[in-house]
Amino acid sequence: MNQYLQLKAFQFNEDQYRALVAEIREDNVFDLCRCTFETAGAEQVLFDGIRLNRGPSRLEHCCFLNTPGLADALCGNTSVKEIYLSPTNMTDAAKLAFVSALGEYLGLTLLSLRSVKINDESWKIMCESLATCTILSESHHLTALFLLIAPSASWIY
Repeated sequence: MNQYLQLKAFQFNEDQYRALVAEIREDNVFDLCRCTFETAGAEQVLFDGIRLNRGPSRLEHCCFLNTPGLADALCGNTSVKEIYLSPTNMTDAAKLAFVSALGEYLGLTLLSLRSVKINDESWKIMCESLATCTILSESHHLTALFLLIAPSASWIY
C-alpha cells in the first residue's frame, strides 16, 4: 500500500534529510513544500537522492542554495513529477542552468515558474529545451506544463 507524506516548512540539516530518505520506501510518495536546507551538505543529500530517483515527487517553493545543483540532479530523473519555483534570489547563471536542462527532466509533468524575471538568453534556451523535451512528445507522460513567468519588457517582442 502506497503511503503519502507531505512535509511543509521544514528546515533540514544533513542528518535529518539523510534519515528521511533512508526510511522512505520506494513505493511511498513524499513532497517537500516550502522547505529549506541549512547547509550545502544537506542540499547535496537531497540532490543525491533525486539522482537515484529516491527524491520527492513534488518540490514546491523550496529554497535552494545551489539551484544549478538541483538542475544537474534532475537530469535523467523520473521521480520528481512537479516543480513549483519562485526563485527571487536566483542569479541569471542559475536560471540559465535550470532552463538549459529542462529537456532532460524525464519525469516532469508540471513546471510552474512564478515571479521569474528571465533574460533573453535564458528565455531562448528555455524555449529550445522545451521543444526538445522528450516528455512533450509522449503526451501520456505529460498532464500539464505551466510556465508562469513575470512579464519582462526585455523578452516581449
